[in-house]
Amino acid sequence: MTRSLNPQMWETLKAVWYVINPGGAPDTSHAEELAALARRLGGAMGLDGADIENLEYAALLHDIGQIKVRETILKKPGRLSPEEYLEIQGHPMESERIVRMMPGLETAAQWSRWHHEWWDGSGYPDRLWGGKIPLPARILAVLDAWDAMQSERPYRAARSRDESMQELRLMAGMQFDPAVVKALHAIVY
Repeated sequence: MTRSLNPQMWETLKAVWYVINPGGAPDTSHAEELAALARRLGGAMGLDGADIENLEYAALLHDIGQIKVRETILKKPGRLSPEEYLEIQGHPMESERIVRMMPGLETAAQWSRWHHEWWDGSGYPDRLWGGKIPLPARILAVLDAWDAMQSERPYRAARSRDESMQELRLMAGMQFDPAVVKALHAIVY
């Protein structure tokens, strides 16, 4: 793959990914897998090379804003209070601010902001809906959910690949762009 950022920058981004995803493998192989899936899904959805590259970076960095969320909230095993949920909802805007500080990643920063927007308009932070959500951000939303569902969380066990895909398909048309879910299904099955 061709990257406009030098190899040292890519390695730095993987290290940042590891810091914000401490359950990941120290060799950051999961980061590489996530970036590869972003690349394949972006290509399947017709993104050009520059957008695919930015999608890879956004896939690694979209949750960096969680660094501003209290750890007790991130690791809470039960339901979040309304105040705690509001704090969680701020992380995409923080992600955008942080990623935007990295030279060359302004586009990835913008898509990071919108990775919790819902197809039906009930997401956050900007309540975008349908085609008003840029395609790469819609792809990122599906990738984020796919990855999160298959990861262990304090409040639930990891789901299987089949369970995760079933959930994505159930939420297609509400939370997720149905075309992106369909494309992911074609890639992973």
